[in-house]
Amino acid sequence: MQDRRRQSQPADLAGYLRQLPALVLLDRLPTAVLGVGPAGDIVYANPACAELLGYIDGDTMTRLHLPELLAGESALTPADCISVLQITDGIVHWNHAQDYVIRTKVSPTMLKRDSDPLLLVSITDLTDWLWESRPATGVKESNGHSP
Repeated sequence: MQDRRRQSQPADLAGYLRQLPALVLLDRLPTAVLGVGPAGDIVYANPACAELLGYIDGDTMTRLHLPELLAGESALTPADCISVLQITDGIVHWNHAQDYVIRTKVSPTMLKRDSDPLLLVSITDLTDWLWESRPATGVKESNGHSP
């Protein structure tokens, strides 16, 4: 097997992207990315995902199951939790590691083939957007949680 560090640099930027391993690319994305197996096991979380949900790193998150992460869904089966993530028009609520709820939008799965054994989604934090889109009413939130 050839050492990647010794490969010649590509002549163009498209060539650079073609030789970049998928996990390296996913780890470098500033957008949260989560991979879930068919049994509801977290099999991948990039650093942005770990940060969003309050974990030290993605490896820590791989010790969890999807029902533990989805707020208010701990009684659901893993298959039902996966269905929650596949609803692309809704807001998905997550349990943050510090005991509050994060409201997000989840992308459609990034892996499109029916034979792909992994649900891979990006997660966008909606907290700032929800705060900014609220009409100014002069009423303060008293529970300390995000909107």
